[in-house]
Amino acid sequence: MQHTLDPGGTFDVYDIRRWDDLSPGELGSYLGTDAVKDALHVPRHVPWEFHDNTGPVAQHLAVDNMQDCSDKYRAIMDRYRALLYTGNFDTACGYRSTEEILDDIMDKRGLRAEWRDAPRLIWTQAQGNPKGFVRSHGQLTQVSVPDSGHEVPAYQPEICREMLYNWLFDRPFHGYDPLKAGKPDS
Repeated sequence: MQHTLDPGGTFDVYDIRRWDDLSPGELGSYLGTDAVKDALHVPRHVPWEFHDNTGPVAQHLAVDNMQDCSDKYRAIMDRYRALLYTGNFDTACGYRSTEEILDDIMDKRGLRAEWRDAPRLIWTQAQGNPKGFVRSHGQLTQVSVPDSGHEVPAYQPEICREMLYNWLFDRPFHGYDPLKAGKPDS
């Protein structure tokens, strides 16, 4: 059976730079250990298998997968701070589609203009190289991480750790607004 991406060259939706599936790598070794199987109540004789889009779980989630859940995001953002981050080479859950969802959510909250006008900072390293692109308004922060696919922590672990620390501990994302004159504030 032909996959839906075959006519496009069977690129990896989780990292557009790749033409093969992402290997689960060390995750398989970890999940296959007796300690993890015991903690998850999986019999030790059952081998660990990786199935992203096939099998009974995928079949049961298929109907639910494309449902609009923006009302749930709105409810969360009314009560909690929210961080949404994406890798720039992820086409499964990419930056632009996340931005469209956030625009819609902010529009329904009456905050679209404020969200669209919030500065999009270039978050920089000491050398001035970008770590990412950050936009924040109220309790919402959106980050795009360069040179990263779907699993941002696997592609950019140091940058992801700093991003999480900055967000969790309400620290600034040092950088600059490219639309304003002046030098970066690294």
